[in-house]
Amino acid sequence: MSENCETDSTESDSQDFEDSDSEYFEGSIEETLEDGEYFEDDSLEDSIEDPGSLEFSLDDFEFQEMPDQKNLKYKLRPINEVLEEFPEYKKGWTLDPETGEWSNPKFAVIKHMVVTDENGKPLWDQPLIEENEGAIILPYDTKNGRVRIGLIVQERPMPGKKYIEVPRGQLDPHEKKDYKKGAVRELEEETGIKVSPKDAELLTLTNTNSTYFKKEVAIIVVKVPDLDKVESKNVGDGFENIEKIKPYTFDEIAKLSKEGYLTDGTTTSTLFHFGIYKPEFYQGKAENIISFNDYETQYTRQPLNNQPINLVA
Repeated sequence: MSENCETDSTESDSQDFEDSDSEYFEGSIEETLEDGEYFEDDSLEDSIEDPGSLEFSLDDFEFQEMPDQKNLKYKLRPINEVLEEFPEYKKGWTLDPETGEWSNPKFAVIKHMVVTDENGKPLWDQPLIEENEGAIILPYDTKNGRVRIGLIVQERPMPGKKYIEVPRGQLDPHEKKDYKKGAVRELEEETGIKVSPKDAELLTLTNTNSTYFKKEVAIIVVKVPDLDKVESKNVGDGFENIEKIKPYTFDEIAKLSKEGYLTDGTTTSTLFHFGIYKPEFYQGKAENIISFNDYETQYTRQPLNNQPINLVA
């Protein structure tokens, strides 16, 4: 990476992460739209009284960059075909003939399980996927008073397409249960952004397909100085095929969703929880921000030790 976005581990920076009231709304709404930053059509810009709302038509809002699905790097072939042509190929996944389990120490164990009734009578069978522990990490910043999030474009070989998605990955063996440490490592590997684990925050856990997956994945968020200064090319390792990282406002996320470009379940789950953590991401004016302290009922969640955490405090 030629440039890295770094966060200093100073006491003053830590305070910046904790204090959201003063820094998230520096600048006016007019400054947000300076030089037509969010709108290509100047006439449309003049017609909107509240740029923070979504009362305008998203059809008037165009992106210059969408995932190019024409130049895919990977293809899929059945294992028997590969072994016939390349007999020296060493399989990463192995089958245990006694248990019927497929396993790869780097990724997961796939078990053939039978769902039964309360008396043990079999009803149906299906795979159970136990992935190694992993973490999602969502970087965000603020610019002209608006919260922006950083998403990557990455090719996924199994569905055979590129996705706009949140950075994520599995923990290394020495990072077991240390979700923040693994998450910031993945962030640097996939985006070039360097941050300290102490500046990251664990929001919750998520399971994006509870039909087959047993484990939940940690959602981590971290504030970075400026997503515009992140090197957007040559990110990730040689196998991940990550093309770029780009900052998005809520308006742009809404457009991605409307046009069908935001279909990765892990990413949409992360955005939902981020909206609870940072309600200002969805709104453009400081006076419209909903604070957790304004809720009549307390919002709680179950952390890793299964003890409730009061998010109001």
